[in-house]
Amino acid sequence: VTGVQTCALPIWFRVLLILVSPVSFVVVESIAGSAGKTDAIIRFESQRDSRPETTAECSPVLAVLFDELSFSYLYEHDRVRLEYPALSGVASRATNYLAAAAPGPETLVSMPSLLAARHLRDIRVDGAGIFETTDAGTVVPFTAGRPEALFPTARMLGFRTEMAGYYLPYCQLLDGLADACQSLSFYNASLVDERFNPLDPILTTLILWPRQFPFGLLKNPPFARLQRGLVEHTAAFAMRPMQGTRPVFRFVHFSIPHLPFVFDAEGYDPPFDPLRTSPDTAYVRQLHYVDTLFGSLMDRMRADGTFDKTTIVVLADHGFRFGGIEHDARQIPFIVKKPQQTERAVITAPVQGEQLLKDTLKSACRPA
Repeated sequence: VTGVQTCALPIWFRVLLILVSPVSFVVVESIAGSAGKTDAIIRFESQRDSRPETTAECSPVLAVLFDELSFSYLYEHDRVRLEYPALSGVASRATNYLAAAAPGPETLVSMPSLLAARHLRDIRVDGAGIFETTDAGTVVPFTAGRPEALFPTARMLGFRTEMAGYYLPYCQLLDGLADACQSLSFYNASLVDERFNPLDPILTTLILWPRQFPFGLLKNPPFARLQRGLVEHTAAFAMRPMQGTRPVFRFVHFSIPHLPFVFDAEGYDPPFDPLRTSPDTAYVRQLHYVDTLFGSLMDRMRADGTFDKTTIVVLADHGFRFGGIEHDARQIPFIVKKPQQTERAVITAPVQGEQLLKDTLKSACRPA
């Protein structure tokens, strides 16, 4: 057809039509509704003070797990490197297990194994929950509630049980086995906002994008901000007083030095690309903040008089998965400082991390 002229609308006018269209209102309403319904932080606090019937006398136990904390980067031969003064200071008066093995190569397997106090063959997630594959090859719902598991053992010994962490729904997995619990989402941007923010659904979507270029350019800022929020919430839980009417068993899963690498030794200082894994400079940079944060936690315990009364455990779920100087990502740091311990000890015999954590918990108790 010839001789027909069309009239193109100005761009600004077309944008205005889109903004005031009914479709736009539906989208905005959906975004606002989704932001208000998400649970970025799950908290539970029990006021139960009655001590279970037990003949054991236990000292408090604080187990601090740093996600992707590498033995190869932390240790030089059989000693923690001096450039990590807080960790090396505690390790110099603690028992260092030099052949501790992670339960699995990734957090999804290692953390449930630690809670179950047994080696799990495989863990998978679907819409109905978390499932494990048995040795027979069948798939069954995962549970941390068997009598031989970590938190039931702690309860049986008379501990007040506390758990904080990210990535997995710990409060749901423990299902009442923790007297205090905090679960943090690794993907929900609303975690760092005290009030409703209509941008949170958009920022959450960006966090879920791939980290490769060019998507990472938009993913980096909200993901860095989320990492800071995760660390702040977890550190606040870890630094709660350890004193009480019952001995406390507190298990804390920190999201660092795992990416995004947004901290240096002094604190939050995100680089342009906090998701870059090679070279390993950003990982090492954040590892120095792990030491700073651990030092602050130890200083708090010294100040309130609980440092020398508490069994302190430092461990990892696995090592650095992206190469560098990593020798074996299944070899993990496992440091145990018992109450009043002043002499350094070294254990070179191979041991599984999930069993060692339970054994350490039990060794904090003695018959009355």
